[in-house]
Amino acid sequence: MAFVPNDPNKEEENQEQNGQPLPTGGESSQLGAGTGSAPGGTTGAKATPQNRTASSSGFTNLNKYIAANQPQAAQLGGQIRSKVGETINQASTQASDLDKGYADKVNANQYAFDAKKFDPVKQDKAQFQNLFTAPKSTFGSAGEVDNANKAIEAAKTKVGQADTIGGRKELINDQQSLSKAAGVNTAGLRSFDNLLLQSSKQGQEALQGAKSDLEAAGLDQKLKAAQARAQAVDAQAASQQAKAAEEAKAALQSGNQALTGDLDKRLAAAKQSATSQNQALISKVKNFGNLSPSELKSLGVSAEDWSKAQALAKSNPNAAAFKGSEGQAALGNWNAAPYLKSTGNLASMTRENVATADDIAKSKALAELGGFAGLNLSGGPSQASAFNTDVTDLDISRLLADLTPDQVEKVIAAAAPSGKGAPPSVILGGPQTNKNSPSGTVGEKIVSGVKSGAKEVKSWF
Repeated sequence: MAFVPNDPNKEEENQEQNGQPLPTGGESSQLGAGTGSAPGGTTGAKATPQNRTASSSGFTNLNKYIAANQPQAAQLGGQIRSKVGETINQASTQASDLDKGYADKVNANQYAFDAKKFDPVKQDKAQFQNLFTAPKSTFGSAGEVDNANKAIEAAKTKVGQADTIGGRKELINDQQSLSKAAGVNTAGLRSFDNLLLQSSKQGQEALQGAKSDLEAAGLDQKLKAAQARAQAVDAQAASQQAKAAEEAKAALQSGNQALTGDLDKRLAAAKQSATSQNQALISKVKNFGNLSPSELKSLGVSAEDWSKAQALAKSNPNAAAFKGSEGQAALGNWNAAPYLKSTGNLASMTRENVATADDIAKSKALAELGGFAGLNLSGGPSQASAFNTDVTDLDISRLLADLTPDQVEKVIAAAAPSGKGAPPSVILGGPQTNKNSPSGTVGEKIVSGVKSGAKEVKSWF
């Protein structure tokens, strides 16, 4: 019957340093330990240590003790492998699921932009601004990878504990919850369990199996794969954001060009229309035609005064200057410019003068959204304003004065037929085409003709 000193720690060190087997034993701290299984292994039955003969100086018959407690050693190894396997599985899950939900969180579609549906007025401004903002966070910025690495390192550390005496004791201690509660989980007893574990082929195989489980789990590879998937999500988001920004920028420019182009077309049309209306009105005046109430109002002339002008043009001999006679200007060709007063300039019309409320709203929306894209889209109208296309008034008083026959008749009556003079080319209010003819109003022309000795003054009209 053998005798072993009561110093299992020293015995462990001597055995391991000398490379000798560990044919020792002792009271196992696995009293009352439950069943366990290693990953992929079997569940062992509850074992009870045998041949426990304690003395104040050590244990006896250790070989028989170790032999009798081999099932317990195998069970202890299985429990350790199972416990370590839990740590490996936790790290594996954390690594595999590292990017779980990340694609939904990033949601690269948030940067999608459809130019066909783009309406600057209805566009959500915060969402639009986001199109021009690069993704603020990338995978790993919240510490996800760090946590997974810690879990992997914890698993590796657990497996590595099987290679040292202290490490194995820690692994054994992880299984001692029941014995510890019973107050029998001492350092000395854990040393005996370590000797028992190391003397068992099944126990050593269980520890080796934990290493194989770690290698098979491929924790580092799973972590790298998860990182690669998450980085692909980041890359997709960045690419989609850049693409959406370019498309949105193009839509802004296109929308602004379309708006200003449409306004310019309407502006040109409005100017042309106003010019044509004004020319048509002047033509009516030169032909003493009938004018509508709105036309009379535009010219600043009353219906009564215009009727007088029409009557004088028809009855007064001076009307020859308007109606035309032999050698004189034809009706409608007299120079009306001196009788017309400009009250405005059609060239000063702007986009604001043809803009609608919708145009204003669209212009403002484009300008605001353009700021997000770094564009200055201020070419559109900022407000709508009316433009008075009534830009011509008629000096009816002067026209009536020139058409009144009183002064002309007096001059004609007092005129003496002496000498010959060429009849003036009389075009009322206009420039003279004959340098020998008098100038000024009709009355002035007649007086001038008389003073110069012109004969047959009436024929000049």
